[in-house]
Amino acid sequence: MRRSLTALVIAALGAAPAAVAGDEPTQAAVAPGPEVVKQAAREIVAASRFCTLTTIGEDGLLQARVMDPFPPDADLVVWMGTNAGTRKVAELRRDARATLSCFDPAGPGYVTFAGRAALVADPAERAKRFKPEWAPFYEGGAASPDYLLVKLVPRRLEVVSHVHGIANGPRAWRPEILNLP
Repeated sequence: MRRSLTALVIAALGAAPAAVAGDEPTQAAVAPGPEVVKQAAREIVAASRFCTLTTIGEDGLLQARVMDPFPPDADLVVWMGTNAGTRKVAELRRDARATLSCFDPAGPGYVTFAGRAALVADPAERAKRFKPEWAPFYEGGAASPDYLLVKLVPRRLEVVSHVHGIANGPRAWRPEILNLP
């Protein structure tokens, strides 16, 4: 099953028409600029709708769950809403390291945000970041004591986006990597 899924993802992303920075030498290619990579990341999140947030569990194993994030802001910070009583909240309190991966099969492309997450309970922030479709899960909406925000501040992006000309190299399958301040 795992091999079939891996083959499907590889087929969807395909090999790059040309190499990108950091790949083994094949053909001459120009790496996309940081703004192209950032814009691709924003568009992939918007097209993906749902993404996977990974945290570090109490036992040290990685824990992944599907999230409904807001689009990244100007600094590529990604906000998500969650229930304050979830395992992910406890995990982030113990260890703030987290990744968020989003896949756009139509692009095709993906982005992974790797960084640190903060838990935000500020009422003004919660009011700004509440989706109407979440109302059935939080009595009182954004004012619910159960509603909490996860603010993921990325330190690194990994992006593949054929729409933006950002593709894995044909030999190393290495995505475009952008380290952020």
